[in-house]
Amino acid sequence: MKKTKVTILAATAALLAVAGMAQAAPLEYNIFGASAQFDYWKAAAPNFLSQKLGCTAGSMFSTGKHGFIKGTNCTSTLVPIDAVDGKRNIDFRISGIASGEFVAVGGGTTENPDIVCANSFERKMKANADASTTLVCKKAHLGAADLDAQSFTQHSSGALHGPQGGAIYTPSYSGIDTASMGITKAGEAFAVPFGLFVNKAVTARHCSAGTNVGDICSADSECGTGGVCNTTPTTINNLSRLQTAMAFSGQVASWADFGPAYSDKQVVACLRHAGSGTAATFDNMVMTAGATGWGANLAGDEMVAAPTDGAPTIWFNESTDDTMYCVNGATSASNLGSNTIAAVGYADADKGLSSWANVAKIKYNGNWPSATNVNKGVYDWYSIATLWTHPSNTAQNAITNHATNGLIPFVQKAANIPSTKAAYWVATESMLFKRGTDQAYPARQ
Repeated sequence: MKKTKVTILAATAALLAVAGMAQAAPLEYNIFGASAQFDYWKAAAPNFLSQKLGCTAGSMFSTGKHGFIKGTNCTSTLVPIDAVDGKRNIDFRISGIASGEFVAVGGGTTENPDIVCANSFERKMKANADASTTLVCKKAHLGAADLDAQSFTQHSSGALHGPQGGAIYTPSYSGIDTASMGITKAGEAFAVPFGLFVNKAVTARHCSAGTNVGDICSADSECGTGGVCNTTPTTINNLSRLQTAMAFSGQVASWADFGPAYSDKQVVACLRHAGSGTAATFDNMVMTAGATGWGANLAGDEMVAAPTDGAPTIWFNESTDDTMYCVNGATSASNLGSNTIAAVGYADADKGLSSWANVAKIKYNGNWPSATNVNKGVYDWYSIATLWTHPSNTAQNAITNHATNGLIPFVQKAANIPSTKAAYWVATESMLFKRGTDQAYPARQ
C-alpha cells in the first residue's frame, strides 16, 4: 500500500499552554508496539524521566511484555501539573508485543486475543507500577515499530504461542495504510540489530587444531596444516545467509542436510508471527535481500513433524520471549525446555539468555551483531526503529504529543543510549552506513 510520510510538527505555543494546565491525575504516556524495542525502552525510560523531564524516576516494574515506571515531582513543563498533589507527575508505560500493533495509535484493530480492548485506540497494558500482573485497557499514545509501514507484507498461521500452544492465529499483512488512520511518523530513533539463536543441541564437528581452528569439518584434511577435526560434535557458532534462508523457508529437514559435519537432527525453526517487526526485518533483510529479491520465501504455515518424518518442524510465536522458549525446547506440556530439540530462531541481538539455559547466541554470516559491527558496515541485519503518533485536537493528545517532541530528540542522541544497550544499539546520528528505505541496501552517510 502507498506510504505517506509526515514529519511531526514542533511544539506550538498552544501546546505549551496545554502543558501548563492542571489535570486531576498524573500524565499518562503509553508506548505500544515492537517487542524488539521492549528491553531498550525499559532501560531508556528512567533516563528520559530524570534527565529530560527532571522527574524523580521510580523503579521499572515489568510483567512479561509490559512495563510501568512512575516519574514524580518533574521540573519540565512538558509534564502538566497533577491537581491531586500540585506536582508534575507522569505514568510511563511500555508494551512490546509486535511492531504491527503500532496501529493502535490510529485506532487500528488487532486480532491478538491477549491485548484486544473494546476501544480500538486502546490495548491491554500494565495496570500498576508494582509486581502485580494485572493488565487494563489503556490508550496508546506512541506506536513503536522496527520498520516503516509498507514493509509489513508477511503472513503466518499457527498456534499463538508456538509449541506452547494457544488459539490458532492467522495474521496477514499487505502493507499498512497509515494515511487512512491519520497516523504520522514522529521520527526515527535508533538502529535495532538482530541475530540468530540456537538450541545447544544444534551441533557439528569443528577443527580443534590446524590453520582452520573453529571451522566446521568432517575430516582432518579440512582443517589445514596440522589439522585435527574433533570427533565430538559441539554447538555450532555460525550460520551463513544461505543456511539461514534454507532453514527458515522449510527447505531442509535435518541439520545433516548441510553436510556430514552436522549432527543428524531434525531442524526445528522458531519464527515470529506476521505483524512482528522482527519477522518483517528478517524477511526484508535476510530472506529476500531487500530490493534484490535474492533468497527464499519465508515459511508461512505451522508444520509439526516427527523427527523421523523427513520434514522440519515450523513454529510461529507471538513474542520474542515465546520465540526464546521455542528455541529452548519448550512444548505444550512444559516451557522448561529440552537440550535435545535442535531448534533455531531469531530475535533482537541484545536479548538476554538467563531464562533459557539451552540457548546459545551465534554469529550470522561469520559476524556478531554489535553496535561496532553495524557502524563499520560489517553487519547489515538491522532495522531503523520508527515511532508513530496520531495528532488530534483533544487536550490529552495535545499533551502527549508535546511530550513526544521531547522524547524523539532524546533517543536519537548517542549519549542517551543506555549503557546496558550501548554494545548493540546505535543512535541514528552516529551511523556511518544507513538504509534509505527498508528495502534498500545500506549506503555511506
